[in-house]
Amino acid sequence: MKTIKSFLKKILPRALKDRLWDAYYFYLAFSLKYIEKINAVTLELASACDLHCEVCSVPTLERAKGLMTLEHFRVILDKLPLSVKVMRLNYAGEPLLNRDAFKIIKYAKEKRPDIRIRVSTNGTQLDRFAPQEIIDSRLDELDICLDGITKEIHEGYRRGSDFGRICAAAENLCRFKAQAGAKAPKIIQMTLLSRQNSGMVPQIVEFAKKIGFDELQLRYMAVTGITCSPERLRGMVKFYSELQPEDFNRLAEKYIPAEEYSMYTRKGSRYVVRQELKKCYTFLCPLIYFNGDVGACCHDSEGASVFGNLLKEDFKTVMSRMPAKDIYFKKLPICDSCELSGVGGNWKEIKLR
Repeated sequence: MKTIKSFLKKILPRALKDRLWDAYYFYLAFSLKYIEKINAVTLELASACDLHCEVCSVPTLERAKGLMTLEHFRVILDKLPLSVKVMRLNYAGEPLLNRDAFKIIKYAKEKRPDIRIRVSTNGTQLDRFAPQEIIDSRLDELDICLDGITKEIHEGYRRGSDFGRICAAAENLCRFKAQAGAKAPKIIQMTLLSRQNSGMVPQIVEFAKKIGFDELQLRYMAVTGITCSPERLRGMVKFYSELQPEDFNRLAEKYIPAEEYSMYTRKGSRYVVRQELKKCYTFLCPLIYFNGDVGACCHDSEGASVFGNLLKEDFKTVMSRMPAKDIYFKKLPICDSCELSGVGGNWKEIKLR
């Protein structure tokens, strides 16, 4: 069967393959078969953040703040089906504010070594964990956000962070991993490309090599609200209720880089998403909030589309209530602010080793 699939991938034209995939996802969305195909989950270790980035709504979230406990994680992990092979342990908050973060990861890898686990951190709490604990957890991938090669650029966006402290912690972890001869985690420098740093890509590459990262990922900056009606957002997220149209324009002009490194293009005075994806497949990757609630959308920071709780119900029952058709056709209220784009997956990977 694998040989046939591989053969078909090679000989079928791209347009035909895209149509076949669309038909397949359409079928999944309109049947309960998608439950059997869920292969990834995003799980929130913490719903709060210690930074105040100018374009981020997390500091003003109105839903409950909290941390995923090891006990609750065990309950949830036991309910995940064998089809789940990928787990991202961060969402609307800084995951390493959770002091049990690497205990949770170690437990998950002991119980389900087949699941690949990824964590993205702003780096502010990294030096509070011993490098040995991080290595011993068997985490597969650790993304550390560094949005510039100078203190001014990084801290200008990551407000409240300490550029020097983060660099020192990252360098220490990379050095420890190399000396220990460990293969994991893959340590990645994650850099948001903004107007301030997009002209410095060669220098960013050299900087990441100097620190000792395994890989560099250049991600495209998003300013939610510049492509849709702010009125729709104001009713869902407090952060946007405090912004006027001129504020969105100011943020866009301040941060959005030239089109080479942008998910947006200009149409007159408006920004639009380049190559916007008209369909959404996140019904195959549900979002699990720190308290066990399950949501449908990776933009739904307030939990407006919660449809169950894995601490109270089994996986199949919860997922059977997922609004898969509405997700697929991007018809949820939060979909108005969607920035799904086909532009290079919204990032570029640069291997450093």
